[in-house]
Amino acid sequence: MIHHTSPMRLRPWLQAGLLLGGLAVAPTAGAQRAGDVPPSRLTPDTLRPQASPRPLTLELTGTAPSAAPDGAERLFVTLEKAELSGSHPELDAAQRALLDSLAGRRISVAQVFEAATALEAGFARAGYPLVRVAVPPQSLEDGGALRLQAVDGFIESIDVQGLPERVREAVLRRTAALVGRRSLTQAELETRLARADDVPGLHLRSTLAAGQEAGAARLILDGSHQALALSLTADNQLDATLGRWAWGLSVSGNGLLASEDQLYASVRQSAGDPSGQPQGRGLSLLGAGLSLPLTPEGVTAGIEFTTSSTRPATTPGLPATLGRFRRGVGRIHWPLQVDRAQRLSANLSVEHIDQRNTASAFGVDLKHDRYWAVKLGLDHTGNVPPWGWIAAGASLVQGLGGRDADQARAEGVPLSRQGAQPRFTRALATLRWVVPIAATGSRLDLNAAAQTAFGRPLLQSEQLSLDGPTAASGFLPGSLAVDAGTTLRAEWIQPYRLEQLGRSESLAPYLFVADARGRVFAPTALEAARLAVRSYGLGLRIESIGPFGLPMELDLEWARGAGGAGDTQSSHRAWVALRTRF
Repeated sequence: MIHHTSPMRLRPWLQAGLLLGGLAVAPTAGAQRAGDVPPSRLTPDTLRPQASPRPLTLELTGTAPSAAPDGAERLFVTLEKAELSGSHPELDAAQRALLDSLAGRRISVAQVFEAATALEAGFARAGYPLVRVAVPPQSLEDGGALRLQAVDGFIESIDVQGLPERVREAVLRRTAALVGRRSLTQAELETRLARADDVPGLHLRSTLAAGQEAGAARLILDGSHQALALSLTADNQLDATLGRWAWGLSVSGNGLLASEDQLYASVRQSAGDPSGQPQGRGLSLLGAGLSLPLTPEGVTAGIEFTTSSTRPATTPGLPATLGRFRRGVGRIHWPLQVDRAQRLSANLSVEHIDQRNTASAFGVDLKHDRYWAVKLGLDHTGNVPPWGWIAAGASLVQGLGGRDADQARAEGVPLSRQGAQPRFTRALATLRWVVPIAATGSRLDLNAAAQTAFGRPLLQSEQLSLDGPTAASGFLPGSLAVDAGTTLRAEWIQPYRLEQLGRSESLAPYLFVADARGRVFAPTALEAARLAVRSYGLGLRIESIGPFGLPMELDLEWARGAGGAGDTQSSHRAWVALRTRF
């Protein structure tokens, strides 16, 4: 990252961002009206807070081999051989060469102790951080043999007194399997620590210190726990028919019922009422969820309920409409691999979806979907040195049935898509790849997604959106959707850091290009069978300290979109988003 020192204050940047946000409410040329956008496309897949990946902290103290006696550097001996006894992993070539180098030449006693230290470091590099190499009491003489003793170390106890009391029991449950384990590897140690660090709201630090027995170590755990987290957002990414500006509030409580549970809730609301009707505003979203632990290995179960609605401003000659979306989810999360560099997890969820579009003035349903679906997914995040960091996901969704075409005909209210059914199959893959460019201090951020519906039309809530902040952002959110397609977006980001008055603030200007395309199966006369759009633009992300010492994040972007079909052939959008946490 490039550092710049500047006496400027960042508050003018925030003021400028809000000014640009005000200018951004100008109408978007050629954009599709939000009355055609179902609320499911403006509702996130989950409301659960997503923890930012952070490295594990593991320090080794008080575990060095025995110190060389005073004057050891002045005592010399010529050894015939050197051997390592005791329980230890197999030596690698470098360790064998080190042992062989001690024989047949004149060395100091200090070099003997240095060799023990080097052998121990070799075991640590091989993934055995608790193996100790000692120089036992012995008589060294010319032509004699040197005996080094390896001890298969172990953790004799875990100290959690440095942790808040409400999470101590949870951390002990997730790390108890480490106590007394012989031949403990670095990977096994990191896995247990990472699972303990996954306790909601916990930021864990760990230290290994010498224990009471030979080769024993104490695992000392400390850290901080955030019992309550709150975030506020404001942005102008909505269409003018939904009020343009929206605010959001998210709150999560960690360990409120037990030590490992997480309660969370979110609300998002249009800042204005474009419909001018008392029944509600343009966009409204409300949801809540609960996650509970099942096993010490980090398996969790959760439930979540979300409701959202859209009430766009009326168009002359057309009836006012109300879109309503309801989703209930039950899910299980399995961490399959967790360590310092990689995280792999599986997710199984069952969802119930109910979405309808109503002519609100007459109370008549225009479209109605109701169905069950099961979703199986895999998620992976990790470092790929020297190529940066990746986050990848794959999921398979199977519709289990619900309100079908026969019921729709009987009730006289169609499904949301012609030819679609509540029994369907779709597969989705996503990828984010962050590549650092060391020569310039910049980075390349790639986002890609691909979905297949296996040649069948999907209900609106199951379609892939081609627009959005990780795709073609030059169009209205939710205005471009397909049954099968791909999105690709590349951002070149050049971060800067301002150091001023003891505070650190960052600016990250970026340029981006995006391509998105896909197919709509069984299209109606109002739908295009194929969509292909492109987008490019520039933006700025700012992180600063705002009023009352609160962290502030400001995003600004201007995007130009081209392609598509009908009135989406050309559009441009400028938007701003502001976030704070406490």
